[in-house]
Amino acid sequence: MTRGVTLLNELSVRSVSSTSQPAALGLRVVPSDVPPSRTASGRGKLSVELRRRACASLLFWLCACFLTVVLGAGASSVRGQTVMLDNFENDRGWRAVNDNVMGGRSLGQVIVRDGRLQFEGSINTQGGGFASIRRTIEVGELLGAKAVSLRLKGDGRQYRLTLRDNKQVRGRSVSYQAGFSTSPKGQWQNVRIELNGLRASLFGRPMAVGEVDLGSVWSIGIIIADGQDGPFALQLDKLEFLFE
Repeated sequence: MTRGVTLLNELSVRSVSSTSQPAALGLRVVPSDVPPSRTASGRGKLSVELRRRACASLLFWLCACFLTVVLGAGASSVRGQTVMLDNFENDRGWRAVNDNVMGGRSLGQVIVRDGRLQFEGSINTQGGGFASIRRTIEVGELLGAKAVSLRLKGDGRQYRLTLRDNKQVRGRSVSYQAGFSTSPKGQWQNVRIELNGLRASLFGRPMAVGEVDLGSVWSIGIIIADGQDGPFALQLDKLEFLFE
């Protein structure tokens, strides 16, 4: 009996010694039923993810460069150029608006024919005392413009360029205006009107509503309201926007 116990103890000691020996030697024991180390696959996944991020960054950088070049080219293609708004080869919706809208008795009409716009009529100061013409333009068409250029033939009277954006006072559209003179001899002349010189007005009264928003201008026109009775006549053969 004693011999059996002794033999059992020796076997237990040998078993413990054999299993703990690799640990004592600083070795790592990996059970046979555990799958291969996940470290290698983790490194692979990390490498793929890094490559993916690098590709995404490169693609973003290329797109940014492309947009910079395209947008810069587009801006430079407009800047410094003259853009034709109307050469009056066709009637683009010009219409007359006179002081009869407020009970006045002035007359004005617009005719577009043979590459010319003819604005003519008669002013009666016993009432509103004005006649005007206007047409719509695309919103944003004036964005970035510095001036408007007109080639015209007048009658020596004073006229005004008018622009309208989205501003209103008491439900009525504010008109931004800048005056220009015409030659009394009926000669063709070029008139340049700086857009930073426009002043807000409503029925001839100054309005403190800020500067014109060129990005939202939707209407352009000409008005005569010089305080003089009698006939008037103005011809246009070119209307341009100047970008500088």
